[in-house]
Amino acid sequence: MRKKGTKKRYSAFTLLEMMIVLLIISVLILLFIPNLSSQKDSIINKSDQAIAETIITEIELVKFDKDGKIDESDIEKILGENTKKQEVYEKYVKGKLELP
Repeated sequence: MRKKGTKKRYSAFTLLEMMIVLLIISVLILLFIPNLSSQKDSIINKSDQAIAETIITEIELVKFDKDGKIDESDIEKILGENTKKQEVYEKYVKGKLELP
């Protein structure tokens, strides 16, 4: 049993310790945010290149199946409803493609 007048001691973080932790986290965030935003463009470009290579490979496979004959309807089937694929096709692939 406790004696009268004694206070129970709680073990917890002090306000100063919490402020120091928040300061450290803030500094780390300030260091990493600019680096992440500069990497975003690089990642998007690499992603678009990978999608373009996939589209080119799909077109080559269709050409192989059809003895080298491919038309716009085949390309539309390859692209389907995927708007990202269509965007990458227009940007990277369309000018390089040789249709018979």
